[in-house]
Amino acid sequence: MAIDAVVILAGGSSRRFRADKSHALLAGVPMLEWVARAAFAISERVVIAARPGQELPLLADLRRAEVVLDHRLDTGPMAGLEAAFTSLGGGRAFVIGVDAPLLVPGLALAVLQNLDGPEVAVAVPVVGGRRQPLVAAYDVTISLPALSLALDRDERRILTVLDQLTVIEIAEADLREYDPELRSFDNLNTPEALLAVEMRLRAASR
Repeated sequence: MAIDAVVILAGGSSRRFRADKSHALLAGVPMLEWVARAAFAISERVVIAARPGQELPLLADLRRAEVVLDHRLDTGPMAGLEAAFTSLGGGRAFVIGVDAPLLVPGLALAVLQNLDGPEVAVAVPVVGGRRQPLVAAYDVTISLPALSLALDRDERRILTVLDQLTVIEIAEADLREYDPELRSFDNLNTPEALLAVEMRLRAASR
């Protein structure tokens, strides 16, 4: 039976953010907690990929999550994918970065439904004309060998790996049915982006 899981990539170097994004507060809550809450609304199995030595926020949800460490250092998000997929061993996984705290669970489930067919490796949303591989669903069994081979060759771009696999693209119009404002793709990888979303949330709560 397929294993449905959510993989949270939390081990990035955060160079543009200049701090560990998993600890960054949005409305007083660490971004990792925002993502973990959405993840557990999607699946009972949540795997957090972290880098060796990284201290994650002390969250209640983390006690239910599995934490795996990157096997390869300084190789970007593909290292996290490799470590998490190795831990899962197979099945299907929805992948989300820790800097996408506004993930809508319904969108994630809709993306997972597109991961259908014996050779389909990835169901990837297309937003603004670009594939979004870090808000996407993966067949672990098919994707893992391609990721590992690419890393062996010092290839670190996920989009390059996707070009070698069978991919189903999900159009923006279909995504808006579940997430009208496409909040799931708000990538808060700078302090300025975090502040902008903080201000937007405050305005919406008035």
